[in-house]
Amino acid sequence: MGIKNTIMELCPALYASDSLDFYINMAVRETDREKFGVVYQDYIAFYACHLYTLFSEENASGGGGSNIPGTVGEVSSISEGGVSISYFQSGTGGGSASSSTRELEGTKFGKMCLMLRNRILRMGVNRT
Repeated sequence: MGIKNTIMELCPALYASDSLDFYINMAVRETDREKFGVVYQDYIAFYACHLYTLFSEENASGGGGSNIPGTVGEVSSISEGGVSISYFQSGTGGGSASSSTRELEGTKFGKMCLMLRNRILRMGVNRT
């Protein structure tokens, strides 16, 4: 599945937006293709959705936080169907999260980026 098809499934509002290519290009500029290897396209789609959720006019409320669709507070886990993912909780004694990690924790799409990044780090799979 390509980047735009993934976005169409995950975030129809971004897919329908005139800014779709802008957000994809922004995600591409910020992402190391070599580091993400075989999951690069998924990461780009998730990150573009994350950026759109944070910065789109229809979601902007000036205050941020969980009142913006797609944004979340600090979440310990997420479940969809039979799949569950647990996340590091800052303030629970596990060390401190980096600023890039905290930035990604702000949306469900950012959490998906973290999931891929953590999987690559654990498995050492970063080559196509």
